[in-house]
Order: sequence, then C-alpha cells, then structure tokens
Amino acid sequence: MRSPLNYIVATDYLRRIVNKKFIKEVKVVDSGSRRGDIHYTVGEDQYKIKAVHNIEEHLQTNVAAHMLIEGYIVINTLDNTYVVISPNNSEPYFVSNNTCTCADRYPPCKHQLFVDWYIRFRKEQVRALQKIMV
Repeated sequence: MRSPLNYIVATDYLRRIVNKKFIKEVKVVDSGSRRGDIHYTVGEDQYKIKAVHNIEEHLQTNVAAHMLIEGYIVINTLDNTYVVISPNNSEPYFVSNNTCTCADRYPPCKHQLFVDWYIRFRKEQVRALQKIMV
C-alpha cells in the first residue's frame, strides 16, 4: 500500500525527533497492567507507546487504517461474502471463507485482513449501540 500522506507524517515525526534533539532514555515496563509499554524521552519531552498484546488485531487495524485512508470500501452481501472495492481500480475483490479473488499468492491478503477488521468493527458498533440503548 502506498500512501503519500503516511510518508509525509512519518517523515515529519522522525524529523521532529531527530532535529536538535536526541532520544535520552528508553524503558520498557516489565510488570503490572502496563507491561510491555515503552516509555522514552526525546529532549525534554516524554512519550509512551502502548504495548501490543494482540498482534493480529493490531495488524488488521493498521491494514484497515491504510486502506480506509486510500479510499477502499467493504460491502457485506447477504451470503456472507464481502466485496472490497478499490478507489483506483474498477475490479472488485470478493472475500469469502478465508479466500479472496485477488492475485496475491500468500494469504491472508490485505483484502482479507480488511474484511476481518470490518467484521470486528461492526461487532464493536453493535455492542456500543446496545450500551446506549439500555
């Protein structure tokens, strides 16, 4: 996935970290509820990166975020098949039962990861709706 916006944001972030500053201290929390969190200091500023406990969800979320930024959409059909449509390509990809019609040879492809994220996202939406409707 290529996104000029991601490149600009990442480059700007790294430039701000490196420009006239340096990383002074890096600590990884090794116990408690924050286990795995990374704390680091750049110049006088302190930052925290939350630990990734479920790498599969993390990967799905990152792929979905990139695809949403690029303009992809996913549509759920009635027979539990999902259609992923690219903004730059008129060819839709059909995802069903862990298979995809794209040419990617190594599953799961980005379309499958996007659909998995979408299913999880929709379940979270339903849970949130149920909470506010009570």
